[in-house]
Amino acid sequence: MKLKYLIFCFSSICFSQNKHLGIYNDASGNKIELFENNKFRHTWQFDLSASWTTGKWSISNDTLKLEAVKVYDTLNVFDKKNNRYKDSLVLAEDEIPKRINETQNAIKSLSSGGQNRVLPNTLFFLKKNKLIIIKADGKLQTEKIKGFFGNKTYNTWYRKRDE
Repeated sequence: MKLKYLIFCFSSICFSQNKHLGIYNDASGNKIELFENNKFRHTWQFDLSASWTTGKWSISNDTLKLEAVKVYDTLNVFDKKNNRYKDSLVLAEDEIPKRINETQNAIKSLSSGGQNRVLPNTLFFLKKNKLIIIKADGKLQTEKIKGFFGNKTYNTWYRKRDE
């Protein structure tokens, strides 16, 4: 009896999180992808500007929590005083860490996109196929926002994309 109960609990935990996997979009150009390995990828795009963030996610009851994990490149900097190179960490341009030089780092700063330029919210209320933002005061963000053009209003929550 105990073995059946343990199997039931384990499978319900595993499969209850699987139903939340997928891609969620909002009306402001944000996208959150929840992957099986409890990793997420958030992207934001507006016109020629863009941002991406990766990290870990967890679910407790009906709350999704995102924790950003920064990706770093190793910057090789020449120390003129000591006449040698030394390493420094800088935010990576993409999700693959690598060794870069000062010129590559300068070119990277000209881009209109990059890591963590627009951070995702960290707490969401899970309701069916929606991620509703939990504000700092603990209340749900359910009010609509006005669009850039005209008087049209948009929901602030993320909706799961049908696949």
